[in-house]
Amino acid sequence: ELVDTDLPDPTAVWVDGERLRLPAPTEPGTYSVQYQNKDSQEQKAAARVRIQVSPSEGAANVAPRPKPVTARTVAGTTLRIPIPLEGIDPDGD
Repeated sequence: ELVDTDLPDPTAVWVDGERLRLPAPTEPGTYSVQYQNKDSQEQKAAARVRIQVSPSEGAANVAPRPKPVTARTVAGTTLRIPIPLEGIDPDGD
């Protein structure tokens, strides 16, 4: 769970399993997020993450290129389609 942050929009950050997710702020700078986790015995562990946002490189920055995904399902059913996000950004940002 999120404990504290100095991000411009604190509602935009969330914990997703073992990952901390957030859209990059538009302003370059160093930001921090503190979160904690609790196990089944109510023991807590906390961590603070510092995030460095660099200025945009303008035209030199290439947009991510998601890989094609094909899925099939039957009418009336629900299907979860995983979209791989690793390695889709040629710039690595």
